[in-house]
Amino acid sequence: MFVVAFGLALAVALGRLGVEVVGDARAELAADAAALAAADELVLGGGPNNARLAATRAAAANGAELAACDCDDSPVTVVVHLDAGPGTVLEARARAEIEDEATVVR
Repeated sequence: MFVVAFGLALAVALGRLGVEVVGDARAELAADAAALAAADELVLGGGPNNARLAATRAAAANGAELAACDCDDSPVTVVVHLDAGPGTVLEARARAEIEDEATVVR
């Protein structure tokens, strides 16, 4: 009986760990996408308000909410929150730098 209980407890613990690892990766992906979207909007001349809107949309498209965005100029920094289940909100940060020159690779 002890072995069954121990096995069940271990399975639950590993399941929770797996959910957190996947949640962390999703939050980081959402933050990266938001930072890149904001930087892209700035490069295209959209200004800080449009950059913040682009970051908000990119975060939402990846299941997260934009919590903060320093979108005035380079580097763009963002913070996103991701709801990872009951009582669990994960936070991720990302930044994207805009360089003066760009190279197109084909």
